[in-house]
Amino acid sequence: MDEGELAWYALQVFHGREERLEGELASEGWEVFLPRRWSEVADAEGRTHRRLVPAVRNLLFVGCPSGGEARLRDALRRSAFASRVYVTVSGRWCRISEREMAELRAVSDPRYEDTLFVDAGTAEARRGSRVRVVRGPFAGLEGRLVRYRNRSYVVLTVTSLGVLVHVPKWYCRAAE
Repeated sequence: MDEGELAWYALQVFHGREERLEGELASEGWEVFLPRRWSEVADAEGRTHRRLVPAVRNLLFVGCPSGGEARLRDALRRSAFASRVYVTVSGRWCRISEREMAELRAVSDPRYEDTLFVDAGTAEARRGSRVRVVRGPFAGLEGRLVRYRNRSYVVLTVTSLGVLVHVPKWYCRAAE
């Protein structure tokens, strides 16, 4: 990892408190990312309003400067909101690169409504070939091109999250 580059970690936040933990960590100066989508939410009178809500329940991403893992661990211990960092089989924190986070942020833009969020196992189970998107708003994105519900999607997998973003297949070329 380059000097000054952030290592990103995925947190499982318990009891649907991801928005509150996001606010708490952001107020302490941590870089945080919570994928969001638009949803119709009913108020007490039964009227619906369009509102940004977490795209995936109980998931939050935190950026940590090199060597700052101990500080992040302390911040999470002090927090009133229960969470845990996703770990590898060996018990080490699952590190997500800035490039992977940049791609995740791009495909998680709530203005783009043709994105599906699924668990990583479901995303990995789909067969498809490696491609690079060469046209459109996701040019440069690399992933697997799959068919799902009679549409073409490029699949990205980050820790426990699978993201399927609708991209016309003619916008893609085989990856090298």
